[in-house]
Amino acid sequence: MYFKLLKVYFKDYTFDRMFQINGSKTKKIVLIGVLLYALTAILLSFGYMFFSLAEGLSLINELKYLLGYLAVFSLMLPVVMTLFRASGTIFFYKDYDIVAPLPIKQREIFIAKLTMMMLWMYVMSFILLLPLLFSYFYFAGISILTFFITLITLIVFPIVPVILMSFISLGIGFLATKFKLGKIFQIIMLFIVLFGIMSVQFFLNQATQSALSGPLESIFNMSQYYPPLKWFVDAIYENDLLSLLYLVSSHVILFMIFIFSVEKLSTHLNQRGLNKHVSKKIKSSKIVKTSVTQMMIKKEFNKFFSIPIYVLNAGFGLALLLIAAVGSLFVDLTDVFIIVDALDLDIYVILALVMGFIISTAYTPAISLSLEGKNFWIIKSLPIKAEQVMKSKIYFNIVLSAPIILISIFIFSFSLELTMLHTLLLMLISISLVVLISFVDAIINLYFPKMDFKNEVEVVKQSLGAFFGLIVGMTVVATNAIIYYLLIDYLNSEWLTLLISILNFLLIIPFHDIIKRKSETIFQKL
Repeated sequence: MYFKLLKVYFKDYTFDRMFQINGSKTKKIVLIGVLLYALTAILLSFGYMFFSLAEGLSLINELKYLLGYLAVFSLMLPVVMTLFRASGTIFFYKDYDIVAPLPIKQREIFIAKLTMMMLWMYVMSFILLLPLLFSYFYFAGISILTFFITLITLIVFPIVPVILMSFISLGIGFLATKFKLGKIFQIIMLFIVLFGIMSVQFFLNQATQSALSGPLESIFNMSQYYPPLKWFVDAIYENDLLSLLYLVSSHVILFMIFIFSVEKLSTHLNQRGLNKHVSKKIKSSKIVKTSVTQMMIKKEFNKFFSIPIYVLNAGFGLALLLIAAVGSLFVDLTDVFIIVDALDLDIYVILALVMGFIISTAYTPAISLSLEGKNFWIIKSLPIKAEQVMKSKIYFNIVLSAPIILISIFIFSFSLELTMLHTLLLMLISISLVVLISFVDAIINLYFPKMDFKNEVEVVKQSLGAFFGLIVGMTVVATNAIIYYLLIDYLNSEWLTLLISILNFLLIIPFHDIIKRKSETIFQKL
């Protein structure tokens, strides 16, 4: 029965299920080509960076330090994926009311769900680790024994952090049910955990000063407090079978304890989850007239803050930007000014590039239509034009992003000592990018919706809208940077920034026309 369950759950991770492309074979081939191109570009970018690092380390006979990066990177994706997925995957099944009455042991259901979560985690992690693995073994060499040791260590090493993140995810999800504003509490706690993880690495780097540039040595300093890191490195670098035995035995034992202890807890939580007590206080309310657009934007805000994974993915960059801006008022920025001088660029130009990439991470219009899901028929039945619906999703992203962007720029203008002109130009180009990318993202979701999904994670992290929204947004920013690079010899920096901003605003016109002409037709087909 376990393998039958795996077969059923595996269908949720097929290409057609994840991207819902039901068109011609040509459309699928083009999509696969785009995905492969994007993946190749990402892997080559990371590959170049790690290959250069490996080459330098091999010259000083310190290639072992690269395994520290391998260890940390092998944990990053599993930790984040577990934090987001564990609560809804292994503790609170959305399909529990369907599977519970079936003649299937609860342990088999639990293990099958856990297996699929970890398989998907391993596949994604291994793909992202390929550049690092290639760089290391290119210079270190590889044998059959080393290959199998590396494979085993990469499988077992993330287990303990996955267990820890599972309980953190459970704790956050459970505590959220105890508060009236549970979703807001859950979002805040997830932000705190993510910023906490980032802060640990930041302070480790700050505390380390060596020829290995801080991060490398700080990773190895962690082995003093976390022995599995030392076992991981020694097992691969020295083919140390004893270290491999320590790593495998300790992690497998903990994993077995986790399965047998949490399986009953999972069943209890799912049974409890079916019994929800709802109490409402009836109170008189005033009828307030608002425009359709205002009503739709308010609806988008309610939807946004009701889905923690939505906030984390589309809002994390903006939150990080605001925190960085405030933090810049209290830290020494001497090193920043040295780097800027070395790059021979105006600091506001570099900041504009950073702002652009942050803006591209707020891709709510690329997925907000998909999140309507099975309730989309309600919107279609309302006397509201499809164009208005799409524009409200665009305006929501602008209202969400623009204030944070402008406030951050205002703060940076003091900490980085920007002139009034540079501050205004930075605001202008940032707003032009917010509006342009919002329109582009909306068109992406209009043509690539994902209405059929089991949970919001599929839309926010696995849909075509999310993928293209992020990639296309970054492409827009990169295009701005290329134009700046090509024309900087002919115009000064200020006039060129103004010109690029105007071009961004002009590009909005054709995208606005597409929304106006195509929305109604496409809505009727959905």
